[in-house]
Amino acid sequence: MRNVEQRVRAPQVRAVTSIAIALVPFALAFLGAGIAMVGTGFEGWEVAVGWLAAMVVVLAGPTLLEVDRPMRVFLDIVALIATLTVFAPIGGWWFAPAMAAQLLLDGTRARGQADLVDVP
Repeated sequence: MRNVEQRVRAPQVRAVTSIAIALVPFALAFLGAGIAMVGTGFEGWEVAVGWLAAMVVVLAGPTLLEVDRPMRVFLDIVALIATLTVFAPIGGWWFAPAMAAQLLLDGTRARGQADLVDVP
C-alpha cells in the first residue's frame, strides 16, 4: 500500500518542484529590480519598471508563443549577451542573473534532462 501511495504522490511533488524551479528567473528579476530601486533611493523606479516589463516579455514570451526548445536557448543567449553588453549601463547588470537562470533552465530542457524542470 505504501508503494502505491509513493507512486501517486511522486508526480504531484515533481510538478510542484518544477513550477517552483520555473519561477526562479522571475524571482531573480524582481530581486534585481528591487536592488536597483533601493540602490538609487527609488529615483530610478521608471527604469526598474521598464526592465521588469521587458524581463516578463523575454522570460514568458517564448513559452506563450510555444517556441521550440533549441530556439529558446538561442533567444536566451542573445538576451543574456544584450543584457550584459548593450543594456548594462542602464541597469542591465541587475537582471543578468535572471537571464542566466532562464538560459540554464531552457538549456537543461533542450538537452532532454527534464526530470525536474519539465514545465511546458
